[in-house]
Amino acid sequence: MKKLLGILVLGLFLTTSSWANDIRDFQIEGMSIGDSLLDYFSKKEIDNNNLDLNLDRKFQRILILNRKNILSEKYESIKADLQTYDGMHIFIKAKDNNYIIYGIEGMLDFEKNISDCRIKQNDILNEVSGLFKDIKKKSDSFPHSKDKTGKSIVYRDVIMINPNAKYYELEIACYDWSEKLKAIDHFRISIITDQVNEMYNKIYNN
Repeated sequence: MKKLLGILVLGLFLTTSSWANDIRDFQIEGMSIGDSLLDYFSKKEIDNNNLDLNLDRKFQRILILNRKNILSEKYESIKADLQTYDGMHIFIKAKDNNYIIYGIEGMLDFEKNISDCRIKQNDILNEVSGLFKDIKKKSDSFPHSKDKTGKSIVYRDVIMINPNAKYYELEIACYDWSEKLKAIDHFRISIITDQVNEMYNKIYNN
C-alpha cells in the first residue's frame, strides 16, 4: 500500500489491484489509454490546442496546462484544474473523430533544480518497479535533439509493462535544459502505446 500511495502522490495509479501488465491499467490525472479525450474536454478545446496540427504525423499532441501554472498565461493550451501536474501532453490519432487517447504524459516543473528532479525520478522508479513482476527496464541519458549544443540532457528510465510490447511503454525522466534555451527543467512520466512509439522511432532514427 505504501508504494501505491507514493504513486498516487504523482497522479499515476492502477485502476485495478492486480499486477499490471497493460498500460490501460494506469491513469494520469484520471485519464487512461483508450479513453476518448472528448470525455474530458470539448472538440473546440482539443482542436485549438493541437501542438502538431500542421505536422504530417499519424499521432499528434494536445497541450494541457494547469490553470495555476504561470506558463498557462504564456502558451496556448487547454486550461484545466490538474490535481498533480503542471502540464500534460495527450496523444491522439490525426483525424480521429473519436479522439481516442494513445499516450499520456504528466509534467512537473523543477525550475533550476534538476537535483531534486533526479531524486523524485529515482523514488518514483523504485515505487513503480514494485508494482510489476519480471519487468524489463533500462536507464540511459542523452542530449536532447532540440539543443544543438548538446548541453541539454534527458535522464531517462524506461519500463516494458507488457512482455509482448515492441517498445518500452512507461518512461520516467528528468529534462535538464541548458541556460541558453531558457526552458524549465522538469520531471515527466509517460505511458505510451507501441503505435506512438513506432512513429517517434521512425522520426528520430531516419
